[in-house]
Amino acid sequence: MKKMLNILLVLMLTVSMVACTSNTSNTPPATLTATAKSAAPAQTEASKSKLEDKIVIGDWGGVWNEMAKTEVYAPFHELYPDTEILSDFPGSSGAILAKIEAQKGAPQMDVGLMTELMTVKAIRANLLEELDESKVPELADVVDIARMENYGPAVLLGEVGIAYNPKLVKTPPTCWADLAKPEYKGMVALPDIANTSAILFLCQVAKNNGGSENNVEPGFEFVKSMVDNVVTTYGGDADIQQLFEREEVAIAVWWNGPALSAKQNGMSIEYVRPSDGAPAVRSFINVVKNCPHPNAAYRMVAQYVSEQGQTGVVDKVNYGPTNKNVVVPSEKTAFIATGKDLEKLTSFDWGVIADNSGNWAEIWNKIFG
Repeated sequence: MKKMLNILLVLMLTVSMVACTSNTSNTPPATLTATAKSAAPAQTEASKSKLEDKIVIGDWGGVWNEMAKTEVYAPFHELYPDTEILSDFPGSSGAILAKIEAQKGAPQMDVGLMTELMTVKAIRANLLEELDESKVPELADVVDIARMENYGPAVLLGEVGIAYNPKLVKTPPTCWADLAKPEYKGMVALPDIANTSAILFLCQVAKNNGGSENNVEPGFEFVKSMVDNVVTTYGGDADIQQLFEREEVAIAVWWNGPALSAKQNGMSIEYVRPSDGAPAVRSFINVVKNCPHPNAAYRMVAQYVSEQGQTGVVDKVNYGPTNKNVVVPSEKTAFIATGKDLEKLTSFDWGVIADNSGNWAEIWNKIFG
């Protein structure tokens, strides 16, 4: 059982909220030469203390890092030109956590970006600083759902919803309950239970049917009720995109960001934020406990949740902003929650999920095995 849980938790890290690149733990961080593209925001009182000569960031690679270089690191460099930015790419959020844990006796990393699951594990292991909010007054602009009590804010808001092909679906679903309707027989794809999206879907339908993450049995009963509608389960974003392209599925439980990217690339895809709750997926930035460059670390937290940084998340990564001042373009609002739609986003206790997801995987696989 423990082996299965460990495998599951590792696989869950591969969700495609960002494209990541790998590096070995012995490879030194890469130096970023940032070129500011616009005027940086004015310094606050909390930002005026002299920063250290460098900062090391446990970062994701791929499209996320490309965004961060122009929308986060360049403005930071303009504000603090004497602070060298070193970006460390251990790989996934799990790899970032492993590196922080390996360096616990002598931390080298100052801040780390991690999924909610890995953040919870890091907090349990006493690897992260409790955030001194007086040092990040910019938190006043962060939406409530992007906050974690005592710790750093989320740097993106993803969500799990329903994607569909409008050419094949005459009457699109509006809520999770609709997925069990007979009219969708053989049309639906669900993510494999190794995906965070499947875990959150299960928690959400459990909640909608009288349960919760502490009692997912009502969720499994709902899943069983829609088995005839499920044509397949899929592994990752590339898999579900191919299924949509070949018109082998018409409806899927999917992330909003990849669904929007698929639509932008010409696929026939629309997205529904279910009226009975869309699970929010949050990834956080935190200051590493006893890090060597704490002043710079706090300023980097602020920069990530700045209006410019969060606009970059919307424009270049297709996920929701955590800064309430960011305006989501009208052509993206069907996919990215804003305003009152944020009230439809739900959250769950990742501590409970971490403790139970191995058992849930066994039940799920018996249904779809």
